[in-house]
Amino acid sequence: MPPSPFDVSMDVSPDGAGNRVTVRIEAQPARAKAAGPEAFDLYVVQLQGFQAAVFLTTSGVWSPKPVSVQPGLLASSLAPIAAGWTERRFGSMHVMVIGARTATDPLVRSNWVFRPILRIVPLRARQADDAQPGEARMIVGLLAGLSAIAVGIVLWLPRRWRPSV
Repeated sequence: MPPSPFDVSMDVSPDGAGNRVTVRIEAQPARAKAAGPEAFDLYVVQLQGFQAAVFLTTSGVWSPKPVSVQPGLLASSLAPIAAGWTERRFGSMHVMVIGARTATDPLVRSNWVFRPILRIVPLRARQADDAQPGEARMIVGLLAGLSAIAVGIVLWLPRRWRPSV
């Protein structure tokens, strides 16, 4: 299977309570010439487990059914493509870009025209959402004070209830 005639880059930027993720697909002229004249559909797939996947639609939502971002492409005339979505969770996600024969199932390997490109996308909270150093010191100080009070109570109670001899 030949290499993909395009490169894939992923941009992640904070967006409210999540991350704005943009996938950019750009042709590589040297590889496009070697790719041949076969038409293909382009899919952006999020892998969600061993055999689960969802497909990015042109409107930026995920579909459980195969939907191509751009159908009927030729490697020789591939224009830059950008697609994006907002991801509300944090951690990481696996995104694969697949070029499959037109009107075929993109999850069947024999339908792939090129080697797929896999990217691991880090999804992180904004630094503005992190606790500030002053806030962190205040919380640690409050917890230390409460711990000292709890230790004092534990040490004081047995003396009060001890019978005098």
